[in-house]
Amino acid sequence: CNLLASSAKWSDLEPSPGVIKLDKFKSDIAGGAQAGFTPVLTLQTIDTNNRTVPSDLVAEAWDSPNMLSRQKAFLEAVAKVLPSQIGAVMLGNEVDAYLAIHPGDVNGYLRFLEEGRKVLKASRPGTQVGVTTMFSALANSRTLISALHKGMDLISMTYYPMGNDLAVQPVAGVSKDFDQMVEFCTGRQLFVQEAGYPASPLLSSSEGKQAAFVTAVFDAMRRHRNQLYGVCFFLLVDFNDKLVDTLLSYYGVNSDRFRAFLSTVGFKKQDGTPKAAWAEFKMLAPSS
Repeated sequence: CNLLASSAKWSDLEPSPGVIKLDKFKSDIAGGAQAGFTPVLTLQTIDTNNRTVPSDLVAEAWDSPNMLSRQKAFLEAVAKVLPSQIGAVMLGNEVDAYLAIHPGDVNGYLRFLEEGRKVLKASRPGTQVGVTTMFSALANSRTLISALHKGMDLISMTYYPMGNDLAVQPVAGVSKDFDQMVEFCTGRQLFVQEAGYPASPLLSSSEGKQAAFVTAVFDAMRRHRNQLYGVCFFLLVDFNDKLVDTLLSYYGVNSDRFRAFLSTVGFKKQDGTPKAAWAEFKMLAPSS
């Protein structure tokens, strides 16, 4: 284990126009670096189905002069506080989900990404820059996914093998899924920003299936070791009920099945009791 993945919303780091507050952000990133990890950062300009820019930019076109100027100032400020050990920086999280329901934003966001990458590369030469999309969208939205990753230094994806009804897919498919992700990268390295699998029976899963998922991911990691930038398992401990309520409101999805996903994706229960997946992780991680 040598990477430490973290994320921050642009709107949280710039709570009012031109006021960029990075003290806690700097401390959190530096703490991981001092502990021997290479920090990997996702700056959320989009977070799944939410636009997470400062409030005064919510209605601004992604490629307007004002938006690009503000992004430049923001990224230059962030670059100044990044530790020397910084690894990759992603400029948005699961951005394809938002763009799928706002197709008129696609072209502007592509330019926004291109300009953001240029700013970071100029401010911190050698930094790998990408953007995070969802593996689940690759089959039906390949044109959009390809456009988003065009020109990026690595490919970043989240990986939750579930169907449209959120029921888990068979663990036997993990190997093929990783093959597809690596093939899509066309020579670039793959960063699996989140790899998760809920344990809820409501989603046709169980603690045993979740543990088998961990085993399957480690097997795929070994096969593709040279093509991988890294894999981050999600999540260590189940979200508590209050946070699940907050997330349901944030994503605007109030369903028992989505609640079951959010409530059981951890390797430990809310009270810290380990599930079978945690034992599997502890056994496999040191030898991988």
